[in-house]
Amino acid sequence: MKKCYLFSFALFILAACAKPAKDKALIVKWTDSIISQNTNYHSNELVRKEVSKEVDKYVDNSIKENAPILEGVTFRISKIIEDKDSCVVIFDATTCYSDVKKDNDRHLITDIIIRVLGKVDNEMAAKLDEDATYYVSGIVHEWDKEDRFFASKSSIDYIDLGTFILNSDIKIKKVENE
Repeated sequence: MKKCYLFSFALFILAACAKPAKDKALIVKWTDSIISQNTNYHSNELVRKEVSKEVDKYVDNSIKENAPILEGVTFRISKIIEDKDSCVVIFDATTCYSDVKKDNDRHLITDIIIRVLGKVDNEMAAKLDEDATYYVSGIVHEWDKEDRFFASKSSIDYIDLGTFILNSDIKIKKVENE
């Protein structure tokens, strides 16, 4: 009987300490859906063009809005550019990818490239840590689909969502315990 209590106690402790599975970010769920519908995305140029049009429509709906497309995505600082009384910070999404199981237990892995460019005051910029990860949110004032800032670091199989330009209303929250 004593062993049963110890075993139950041990299971209780393990359950209490286990981390719950992290829910996928909205953009990952959306990309999973698009790739599931277009399983030849990686191997067919025409399909890539059609998916690109879907990306454009999806992202266009985020302009002038508080961007739910960024929710749940973690970012690292790519570059901080100093100005007179403020700084421009460029963030790159970290470990943001779609993983769709195809037939024959094959997985279609697709990198999701998202950048955020935001303006912060010098005091806020001084608090940022380039080795940390952050959640970034705010109203999308513009969208740079063409990557005019040359911030992209793309791989072979990817969906590039461009750069979301947020102004001084940017909200940056350091990711804790990750």
